[in-house]
Amino acid sequence: MSLRPIKTEDAGLIIQMLLALHVESSHYNKVQPDPSYVRTTLTAMIEQPCFIGNIDVDLRGFMFGIANRTWFDSELNAYELLLYILPEYRGSFLAPRLIKQFEIDASRLGCVHVRAGTSTLVNTEKTLRLYERLGYTREGLTVSKRIK
Repeated sequence: MSLRPIKTEDAGLIIQMLLALHVESSHYNKVQPDPSYVRTTLTAMIEQPCFIGNIDVDLRGFMFGIANRTWFDSELNAYELLLYILPEYRGSFLAPRLIKQFEIDASRLGCVHVRAGTSTLVNTEKTLRLYERLGYTREGLTVSKRIK
């Protein structure tokens, strides 16, 4: 299992995996996917110096996020935006490897914390337990309300 940094050329592969996530997620399958929007947004994000992201060379999963400062001080934090593993590879060493590489890359950028979560409603408890096994602690909750 080898990892490599995500490149703009990977946008199409990532979109294919995101479409699979869209079907699987009881949260995201309520919205109509827009691959063109995703490609444009993802490509712009990858080109930013604050982007952190890796993909499995065998295209079984990926993880990406950004580095940003907190509201209250100048500490740099890494924020995971998406960790996705194809269903048949969940429970393997791929997710922990992607998370550890994310931490290494975040540290290289000067980040002092990694913030991660789960919003897809896909294997939420298993995902949180994985993060906890890797030394993360649960902090707060997320709420959502559609207003239009």
